[in-house]
Amino acid sequence: MSEFPAMGTSDGRCSAFPHRADLSSVPAEFEAVHRAIEVGLAALPGMADRKESARHRAFLAEQFTLRACLSHARGGEAAPDLRESLRLFCEAVEGGHPPGPWDLWNFSLAALATGDRRSLGFLMSVPDSRWIEPGNRTLLWLALQVLSLWALATGRDTRAQRCLDSLYGAVFEKRQLPDALKEEIPEIENTYYLLDALRRNDAAELHRRLEERFVLRAESFRRNGQGSPLGFLDIPGLGLWGLARERGVDGKIRHAFLAPLPLR
Repeated sequence: MSEFPAMGTSDGRCSAFPHRADLSSVPAEFEAVHRAIEVGLAALPGMADRKESARHRAFLAEQFTLRACLSHARGGEAAPDLRESLRLFCEAVEGGHPPGPWDLWNFSLAALATGDRRSLGFLMSVPDSRWIEPGNRTLLWLALQVLSLWALATGRDTRAQRCLDSLYGAVFEKRQLPDALKEEIPEIENTYYLLDALRRNDAAELHRRLEERFVLRAESFRRNGQGSPLGFLDIPGLGLWGLARERGVDGKIRHAFLAPLPLR
């Protein structure tokens, strides 16, 4: 899917990452997350309470996601940890953990990145009442984003068009976006264009919008912290590209934000 460029510079930063990520703390962060996973997995069998077990599985899913990103920064494989993260999150939801729209967006794209259609199908089966708040207009755009993705992932392009039309209205016309996300509006707009390019199977536009996405992500991480593990691997970008390949879009994407090896 992509090739991973050589990493490392004399000042401890990675020139391959556009936001000049600081890699000096990666080994220690990796070990800390690795230890949290070991301890967390060991604690699971002793959890008799269903809700506690579900919360703990959601926590472990987050830790596996972080380790996948840190593994990528170290030049290793991200796929095994992403798959384990997906498994644990689905178990958490099945056990009663309340999934938010951000969770469903990110984990659905992780499923598409790794080719895990079983997990994607489970996430799509979560009742709307468990994650959509009808009265919360500021999160309507995100729900529509998720629904658009699911429609595209299952070949329901007519439904995807309807969802995307509504998403366009929420993002570009009514501006039904949280005030806290003002700085992220360009990335939200870019996501709409990516989904629309996927619907149309427009390879040129998809490539252009992916490159734009990488620039926007770099700007976001420069603003909010260059050392965030999530800044090393663009899991949603991988998922969108994986879906594009499923839909017959040709071409190659090479970028530090993508995985070093095919995830499928």
